[in-house]
Amino acid sequence: MKNTSDIDFVVYVRCDPDFEGGINSCEQYKNAEKIIEKILSPQYAFQILDAIDLNVVEKAIREKNYEDEMTMRLLPIAPSAGLLTIASSLRWRIC
Repeated sequence: MKNTSDIDFVVYVRCDPDFEGGINSCEQYKNAEKIIEKILSPQYAFQILDAIDLNVVEKAIREKNYEDEMTMRLLPIAPSAGLLTIASSLRWRIC
């Protein structure tokens, strides 16, 4: 039998500014996962499909690092399509 989930998530967090390592070990990610599990388990199965550290994305945008893998997962557009404009509007939505 294939494992399936009732609800799939993409988690957006801001890890601590000095954090280095995989996002799954970020304290904010762990807290988000615990909250989701507390609310949904055992009634619903869930899966976190992806996690994005918004600090990494913001840094990549500021440094014009358009090859950053996490940024490309969040904003899959070409730099010429107005990445900095999108970054400005993103800041308002996530703060």
